Amino acid sequence: MNEVGRAMSASRCWGALGTADQPPTLIAEYCSPQASPSDPNAVLKLYTLFMGQATSSPDGWSLDDVTQAAVLASAAADVQKLGIRSMQALPLIDKDAAVGLLLLEQCDVPRVWSQSENVLLKSIGSQVVTANNNTKLRRLVRSIAGTDPETGLLPRSAYLECLLSEARRSKDQSQPLSVCLMEPENPHALMKSLGDAGVQKFVQQVGKALTPTLRQNDISIRYSPLSVVVVFPDTALPQAGLAVEKVRRALAQVRVNGSDAMGFCAAVCDVPLGQSFDVVDGVTEVINRLEVSLDRAHKEGSKRLLISKFAG
Repeated sequence: MNEVGRAMSASRCWGALGTADQPPTLIAEYCSPQASPSDPNAVLKLYTLFMGQATSSPDGWSLDDVTQAAVLASAAADVQKLGIRSMQALPLIDKDAAVGLLLLEQCDVPRVWSQSENVLLKSIGSQVVTANNNTKLRRLVRSIAGTDPETGLLPRSAYLECLLSEARRSKDQSQPLSVCLMEPENPHALMKSLGDAGVQKFVQQVGKALTPTLRQNDISIRYSPLSVVVVFPDTALPQAGLAVEKVRRALAQVRVNGSDAMGFCAAVCDVPLGQSFDVVDGVTEVINRLEVSLDRAHKEGSKRLLISKFAG
């Protein structure tokens, strides 16, 4: 809402997710320096009014003069309380159902909304719906896969499904996608010295150090007893490389049986999302490329991050 409100020089940009017959489950609002926050009861009445007509008016309402808008007749007092002079109201539609509402409000002076502004708001609304669905999908995948409460990591069984779903989403939205595979130096010797209980304790420490360094939508998976995969959605390879270096600095604080920190070998690569991209083939390419790259990283040591860019 902050970005939309500023970009369109609006007095307020108010957004909510919910259904027509229930109060919204999430509300966010941007207010310009010249505008005060919305009166909660008044703006919720507008939400109920527009959501009740959303399915019959999926393109929304562009209102240059709210005093002349028949759709607002029953909410005139609320519009006056909010100080709105011009408004754009856009229902968020997902599969023919209204799942939320965006309100763009001008309070200082009347405003004539241009066609390009109408198109831009509809485009933003579509992206909000997609982003909301993606967040729900990620939560569902994590819930079904079952994050380990001790490590905070998803199990190996979630790896393929996460990569496939993120690759499809990235392809559909023309967004980059990067993946990292990391593992301590000399993993076989480390497993032998730690034993099963020691390995689990070590991975718990890794998960505890890893989680605060990741963004909300980044996905961390336990790939093998000691290796971890991190999926970086909407992240190009150079930015993913910086994120992995941040992760490696955090993991450098993990101690093995109270001794010196263990160096982590890491390889990060991009997903080939070109015109001829096939999800299954592309994900298979990524999995194989990461394993080969990690082998090279082990040979070169943990001092350098190995970045593998798709050259096909």
